[in-house]
Amino acid sequence: MTIESAPSTDLAQFVGSLPDVADSAVAFSHDRWIVVIRSSGAVSAVEYRNLIWEHLGTDTSAPVIVMADPSDIGEVTMQVVEQAVAEHRSVYTAPHDEVEEYVCAVVAAAAQSVRVGVDDDLFDLGADSLVLIEISTAVFERYGTQLDMQEVFEAGTPAQVARLIKTRTAG
Repeated sequence: MTIESAPSTDLAQFVGSLPDVADSAVAFSHDRWIVVIRSSGAVSAVEYRNLIWEHLGTDTSAPVIVMADPSDIGEVTMQVVEQAVAEHRSVYTAPHDEVEEYVCAVVAAAAQSVRVGVDDDLFDLGADSLVLIEISTAVFERYGTQLDMQEVFEAGTPAQVARLIKTRTAG
């Protein structure tokens, strides 16, 4: 299914059926879907983005997810998009180079996620100590660079992990 042929009513019904969605709104703007979701926060914006992206087809542009404030009263509308602070949005950012691409692929496999962007929060993806170890091991096997779990934890995103790799392998 291509993004242009996905009817908004189908997407709205799908979003409404996702876990922990209390209210939602969908719109198509600037060649991508924008989805506003109100929930208790048990599911992260990145998880919602990946579920919706998988539904649309991962060959499409990633949807922009905006998490509405659960304490707001009233219906969720697209006006919420303009009012949402940046931290409440999940926008996919593609890797810029081979190192970022590798780290994103490792994180996606370890976290069992559809696709991971360079700015995705590792913990929004469900990363735990085992995932951090998998990332560290994969980095060592590929680049010969040892990153301990604490460093990966503090890095927090694939972009920051890639930056650590590039810093240590430069020269």
